[in-house]
Amino acid sequence: MAARWHRHRRCTKSNRNRLAEEALRCFVRACLYRFEEDGAPRDQWGCFRAAHSFLHPLLTRPVADLLVMGPASAGTRPGIWPDAKRFAVALSHDVDAVRNVSDSGTPDSAYWQFHTYRRVEERHGFKSAFFVVPLRYGDKVNPDYDILREPLRSTLLELSSRGWEVGLHLGFGSHMDLGRIRAEKEALEDLLGRQVLGARCHYLPFEVNRTPFLMEEAGLLYDTTLGYNEMAGFRSGTSFPHRFIRPDTSRGGVLELPLHVMDGALFWDMRLNPSSALELVKQMARDVESLGGCLNVLWHQRVINNPDYPGWGDVYKEFLGWLAGKDAWVTAPGEIARHWIENVERDLGESYLEALIDIHDREEDHR
Repeated sequence: MAARWHRHRRCTKSNRNRLAEEALRCFVRACLYRFEEDGAPRDQWGCFRAAHSFLHPLLTRPVADLLVMGPASAGTRPGIWPDAKRFAVALSHDVDAVRNVSDSGTPDSAYWQFHTYRRVEERHGFKSAFFVVPLRYGDKVNPDYDILREPLRSTLLELSSRGWEVGLHLGFGSHMDLGRIRAEKEALEDLLGRQVLGARCHYLPFEVNRTPFLMEEAGLLYDTTLGYNEMAGFRSGTSFPHRFIRPDTSRGGVLELPLHVMDGALFWDMRLNPSSALELVKQMARDVESLGGCLNVLWHQRVINNPDYPGWGDVYKEFLGWLAGKDAWVTAPGEIARHWIENVERDLGESYLEALIDIHDREEDHR
């Protein structure tokens, strides 16, 4: 009788564990594949709002990662970053405004901060990406500059030659138009003389059942749009790159590097002062560090030393100084995407978190 009771307890525990793992897998898929966004309301920019997400109360925490890996997993996680770094940080800058002060093309120095970013990042051995809109649409919602006009043309070429990434800032509306994505990508590649690896959509509109697959068809390697205009946080519940799921249920699309922190969300929508903004970004980075993930940070090109944006640049500089004391791989998103595809996906497949659940499941079976 006693032996039968112990076997029953082991069987019941095993069934509970399997049920819990299946529930966790369903939660992770709901986070990563963004099922809640299909057919959901959009704002004036075509964006899914943070307030509509079931993750809204917990958005500043990578809840899917924490549930799969635990809050203190860095010591036991598989090593996934170069040189055994504990975590990664992707830095990028959207180029939304470049002002000239004369017909000759002399830039307004407050709105011309490419080299300021380069020097600040270079000081710590970091790299980043600048996302530019390569075609002019002549409307009021897209940036109005010409990448072929000096000094912007030579500046972008210089940054590219020094190892900074120049990526595609898709014009507003291009996220649903394969022809426009291809035309913009080709225009930027014609300037740079090299492949454009990734993109971010202007104003962050993104349709999970369409945009990543159009980008893949256009030949892009990754996207880094999936974040919120109005809030810092983990929109897909994770700090790790991931892919989406097609309507036919197969995985695919470009690799998504979710966007976690954007300057305007911190200062305009969340109304944080510089001290509070810096502390929030650090707190999010600590979570990512403990999990061995990747934090994705966007600071716009024009804000680092601009009196129109007081304190914004100081937060970025202080955050980079703080990162310099960490065991972090800090680089452009294109480098992270390439490493992920060539190493992590090769070994563990296209869904890192689901692979970890499978590993845990196998370990439980052997106990």
